[in-house]
Amino acid sequence: MNVSTDNPLIAASEIKEAEAISRLDHLLDGMPEAGTANMTEPQGGVNTAGPSRPVLVGVDGSQVEIPPSVCRILRDAVHHLAQGEAVSLVSRPQELTTQQAAEILNISRPYLIRLLERDEIPYRRVGTHRRVALEDVLAYREQRARKRREALDRLTEKSQDLGLY
Repeated sequence: MNVSTDNPLIAASEIKEAEAISRLDHLLDGMPEAGTANMTEPQGGVNTAGPSRPVLVGVDGSQVEIPPSVCRILRDAVHHLAQGEAVSLVSRPQELTTQQAAEILNISRPYLIRLLERDEIPYRRVGTHRRVALEDVLAYREQRARKRREALDRLTEKSQDLGLY
């Protein structure tokens, strides 16, 4: 994390934050997937023998287990912050309108409608409106990217065979 300021108080707080993020990144990087490790007595003196599960400890000492999905998000976010990168968390509904799906795929809404009508992406109707599952949109995006990479690989191979590349 880069710190560049003329104000020594701001610089000190940014350095402190950068150091804390770096320590947290190191800690999370070394942490096994939730529920897969056996740990003995940690430094805090709490015995966690058995499957270890990360917990969030409140100021009152109450503890809440952190689900694996949240641990992955936290691990990725902290890692990017430690690299000095900005992090944004964007929520998406599980079911999308055709406009939202088109935006994720970076295509026009009319083209998406054609894909839906050709059954290339599953959808359901809610009255007169179409709804598309986020999971299906992301699967289509990955399939499209894979086909694009395969076509590019074939084109590169043909260019090499012809001595053009």
